[in-house]
Amino acid sequence: MIHLDISREKWEELESYHKEYIRITFPDNLRKFLTDTKVSAEDKNLLKAVFKKQNILFKDNGEIDENNLQEVVRWCISEDIDILADRTEKENLFNGLFPGIGTKKKESPNDRALKENCISNLLKIFGYSGFSDGKKVLMKNGNGWNRHSFMAELGIKVCPYCNRQYITSYFIGVNKDKKDSEKQSAETENEMARTTTDTDHYYPKSFFPLLSMNIHNMIPSCQICNSRMKLNKVRSKEERHLYPYKDKSSILKFEINFDKLEDLYNFSQSDIKISLKYPKRGEYHKRAEQSVELFKLEQIYQAHTDIVYCLKENMKNYSEKKYEKIFCKNYGEIFGSYDEFLRILYPFLNEDEKNVPLTKMKKDIYKFIRSKGNED
Repeated sequence: MIHLDISREKWEELESYHKEYIRITFPDNLRKFLTDTKVSAEDKNLLKAVFKKQNILFKDNGEIDENNLQEVVRWCISEDIDILADRTEKENLFNGLFPGIGTKKKESPNDRALKENCISNLLKIFGYSGFSDGKKVLMKNGNGWNRHSFMAELGIKVCPYCNRQYITSYFIGVNKDKKDSEKQSAETENEMARTTTDTDHYYPKSFFPLLSMNIHNMIPSCQICNSRMKLNKVRSKEERHLYPYKDKSSILKFEINFDKLEDLYNFSQSDIKISLKYPKRGEYHKRAEQSVELFKLEQIYQAHTDIVYCLKENMKNYSEKKYEKIFCKNYGEIFGSYDEFLRILYPFLNEDEKNVPLTKMKKDIYKFIRSKGNED
């Protein structure tokens, strides 16, 4: 996992856009839901009870006052998502709202259907599906605030979960010939952000619907990690993995299966087993273990043993002693020092893990081999 070091200043800018966006979209979505004659009274009453349990109140027609709207906004911009998750986990969301459940009485099919409908309705009201192309709020660059522009503003080029796939953003021009006034906005004079990244909900929206529009719960991710590996496997707070916005990259470290110096010189590519080391106890242990297992990191990195083998061969053949013996003698004018030579031989040492795939693995294993005393 790669730590995403987003400055507090940048977060405040993004939170300001999102705050304005929620203030516009949430009341409208709420009003449409509560005044929809096709929605049953049971569904409306359960949704109101869920919000009331979170101390958010509104009228039957969806009108919501400033204090309660501010509380909704707080749910969408607060970085304390672990605290919020305790209150909004699916199992806790409905506690006390269905008399008898949790005792000897089994949940009825009707109650179960009501809960699933409620989660679906909560997602509609918070409006994540409409966030992909939102233009209701303009950023200072003139572009609309939406999922794509949020991901682009983070400036992350590689998936933080696997550090293998690019997740870059790009910009497209808007067709200025469109006649549909609904599709016209101030953004037509600018470019529109698009991104190849998936947006992973750290706490999945299907189990934590009240966090579905919290921007600190949205992690840029490759499609493999988000849509094939993780899916909806995090169903409770206890099952969560490492959190890129706060947890450090150093919690997980790549290693290979050789401890002795002579082994480091002699192994073949087929002998290599890439593994990840992480704390065996303490606050990070369980989440680190979950990251390794959930994203199948050790398994997928076995595809890169060729890179490790090449790295080992270079470290074996271009030690500092050999550099002094061969390169200084014959090509001394090319390299000013051994450190400069290393920067050219191992460009990944100066690369940013957030921008270049596989950089963390290369750095970690380079340090691992050096720590075992690879020099002649």
